Amino acid sequence: MANRESVIESLKNLIEESNPSIDVNAISEDTKLEEDLQMGSLEMYELTMAVEEEFDFTFDDEEQEKLMDASVGALVEVILEKIS
Repeated sequence: MANRESVIESLKNLIEESNPSIDVNAISEDTKLEEDLQMGSLEMYELTMAVEEEFDFTFDDEEQEKLMDASVGALVEVILEKIS
């Protein structure tokens, strides 16, 4: 089972794959996906698809909508909840 640190590292890798110009070393749990990382709806869609594939679950529509304003830490919480 994945722990919080491994989920964070996986998430950073997925973010870096989707946008290599992002300095993943600067990402913390407080980093806002849309505001701080400048992720638009297309990037968020791609990230959620990659997360679903990586962790083998599906976000529902309400969760996907909430992720637009979420921080990395909030996304990690959703992932941990889904895979536990």
